[in-house]
Amino acid sequence: MRYLAESDFPVRVRATLLIAGAYSTNMSEMTPEFAAPSSLTRFEEQAGHISLYHSEDDPVVPFAELEYYRAALPHATTRALIDRGHFNQGTFVELVADIKNQGQLFKELLVRIITHL
Repeated sequence: MRYLAESDFPVRVRATLLIAGAYSTNMSEMTPEFAAPSSLTRFEEQAGHISLYHSEDDPVVPFAELEYYRAALPHATTRALIDRGHFNQGTFVELVADIKNQGQLFKELLVRIITHL
């Protein structure tokens, strides 16, 4: 996210999927590198369709961080999930479904990801 927010990306990004993203830098467990940049304007312009995923029981990044992203990225699709923790499971059906819905390019990407698991 930081790269898209602070640099000009040379190709068109079709979609960006943020999973359990930290927004603020005041979380003692997190480092500033994981926090959102000061401005998300350029990110929103370059990121394509943005999807946000967060679990209510995430032990690493507080669920409240999703609300900050909702406010900063009002056009993003948000998925508030239950009982998924910090997404350390072997499956993530919502993410797979969303990638499949993005079109052929993302279907090819999904195949590459699955073959490398």
